[in-house]
Amino acid sequence: MAVVNTFTDTISITYSGNGKAVTTPVGTYTGDADAGAAVVIPANTTNQDVAIVFPVADIQSLVMASDQNLTVKVNSTTTPTETILLKATAGLVWGVDYATDCPLGTNVTHFYVTNAGATDAKFNFRVLYNT
Repeated sequence: MAVVNTFTDTISITYSGNGKAVTTPVGTYTGDADAGAAVVIPANTTNQDVAIVFPVADIQSLVMASDQNLTVKVNSTTTPTETILLKATAGLVWGVDYATDCPLGTNVTHFYVTNAGATDAKFNFRVLYNT
């Protein structure tokens, strides 16, 4: 009998302003596979290869974040399937029940990350999906 792993991730967003806070309900996402990366992208680096492989068809949730502004090209440096301008102040968060489409539209094999800034960046990514 095969063992099936199950992973559960949660997403909650809090917005604060003028002494008040608004928090979204916690979204819970379950999948049987995950992939992730946590790497340092040195200052003044162009297209650092972050090898990561996962399908997009059954993504349940994902998060991409950095402490510096970055440009992330998906699958190619010259003809990327997506180019994400990742801001240090606004990570990319998505869940299958969001009203917007998934920001990734094709199966992923690589991220090519550019840090044009003068400070090393901590780049983090996690995706939860079903196989």
